[in-house]
Amino acid sequence: MEQDKGIHPRDETLDLREVKKDKLEGVFEVNVNGTVNNSKLIHEFIINICENSSEEKGIALSPEYFDKMRRVKDFNCKEISFSERKAVYKEYIELVIRTIYEYLSDRRHLKDDNDRYTEFFINWLKKYSDGYERAGKYENRVIYRIEDEGDYKGAVIDFISGMTDKIAMDYYNQLIRF
Repeated sequence: MEQDKGIHPRDETLDLREVKKDKLEGVFEVNVNGTVNNSKLIHEFIINICENSSEEKGIALSPEYFDKMRRVKDFNCKEISFSERKAVYKEYIELVIRTIYEYLSDRRHLKDDNDRYTEFFINWLKKYSDGYERAGKYENRVIYRIEDEGDYKGAVIDFISGMTDKIAMDYYNQLIRF
């Protein structure tokens, strides 16, 4: 079985880095191979936040690092998040999320505890809703009144929003499997 390579296979990721090298230079130190080390980038931001924050000012960046943060965000939005290369992925993930939402929104499926994801959703509901016997196990406040349709659908949305892409795709694949 081939290992999941994510959105950009390794060879495409290297190409993307090379193409973008000129856009990264001047924002942070660019390695010889045209990459920016994420750990170093995060480290520099954290150090700058520590040096510029106080109880009076709150959490703050220096003007220089605020500008770098803006430039990194702009780069990520343009070249990664809103890249044309992700259009197909976006359509796919919308299908995945919509399918899971429609499936879990149909309460009849809550009686089908034959798949681990629906069982996980039911256990999650037990923790956050009034629809199941809590038996003093959970001391948190009830968030969802499960009989209220709006609350129930809100619970479905919140449950899905806590999924990673991989878990959502695995659940979707399980739902469409014969």
